[in-house]
Amino acid sequence: MGTNYWVLIILGVFLVVMIVMTIIPQKKRQKQHEAMMNSIGVGTKIMTIGRLVGKVVSINPDNTYTINVGSDENPTLIVIEKNGIGVVLDAQNVTPPSSDAAENN
Repeated sequence: MGTNYWVLIILGVFLVVMIVMTIIPQKKRQKQHEAMMNSIGVGTKIMTIGRLVGKVVSINPDNTYTINVGSDENPTLIVIEKNGIGVVLDAQNVTPPSSDAAENN
């Protein structure tokens, strides 16, 4: 009977560890995404979740963005919602890989 309790305790600890290991990276990704969304301004090059690439022309007060998916000479303007932005493509917003991994090898 005593071994059954140990098995239950080990399973409970394993379950708690698995939950913690999934929540911490998710929170980190959420903070990175929020920082990326806050860095968007007029002139920022973005990619939508539909894989359209363009530059932000204006930020509207109703949480929508007007982006130019055409060329500067022949603009094609579309309006998307803020949550339709997938990735910020500006080189200034891309963080370089850390050199800590190279130093540890």
